[in-house]
Amino acid sequence: MSGEQLSESTAHILIVDDLPDHLAFAGTILRQQGYRVHAATSGRAALAFLEKRRPDLIVLDIHMEGMDGLELCRRIKENRQTSEIPVIFVTAETAPEVITAGFDAGCCDYVPKPFVRAEYLARISAHLRIARQNKALRTAYKELDRFCSAVSHDMKSPLSVMCMLLKNIISNAFKFTRGRENAKITVTAGEEDDFTVIAVRDNGAGFDMQYADRLFRIFQRLHDNSEFEGTDVGLAMAQRIMERQGGKIRMTGEVNNGATVFLYFPQE
Repeated sequence: MSGEQLSESTAHILIVDDLPDHLAFAGTILRQQGYRVHAATSGRAALAFLEKRRPDLIVLDIHMEGMDGLELCRRIKENRQTSEIPVIFVTAETAPEVITAGFDAGCCDYVPKPFVRAEYLARISAHLRIARQNKALRTAYKELDRFCSAVSHDMKSPLSVMCMLLKNIISNAFKFTRGRENAKITVTAGEEDDFTVIAVRDNGAGFDMQYADRLFRIFQRLHDNSEFEGTDVGLAMAQRIMERQGGKIRMTGEVNNGATVFLYFPQE
């Protein structure tokens, strides 16, 4: 639940189904795996539960009396307090348009009734793992934002920011060219619109441009850690600091033919 360390042994799961037999059967399977199970027999009962508690995952039937599962899922996803909770539909419904409506409502997966026990548990385990990873990633981004905000505040001089970022970028260039017999790193400066642009080019490992959007995401790597060590936060941090200074950063590259980092500093 909210505030607990999400893991296989402590995960809380809310089952929503208006058929008591189905609730009892699914609940028994989950409890046997060590999950902490909560039950609701209607959409309104589920919403009332969610006002007080936050499960780690919700297993939801589509067809129920009163508020159906689709409407309940939409309400869960519209609420900022519950929108990140993964929802899995478990239903006998097979009509493609209904299944599509379930995904449109915000569910992350679908398990048909009658379900295979192993598949049911595997899907629940997988989505709990994904939820745990997403939660850790959101926490890391918040911590990174706080750090970058503090750095930007402390380094009020644009020159200080420029020096810090250049040191980081040039260190990366050295790292990615260290395997080259004739390593080459160049730093140039120019102007573009209302920005002073500093470019750091190298002839190192480079990268595939189709994955360029991943470069500025925390914990995203385009190279194996055994080849090039790193914290996986450097470029994400640089991007946030530049944005807080009113600037921007971008990269171009080619596999085995180097990369270029462009730093755009707003002109006074």
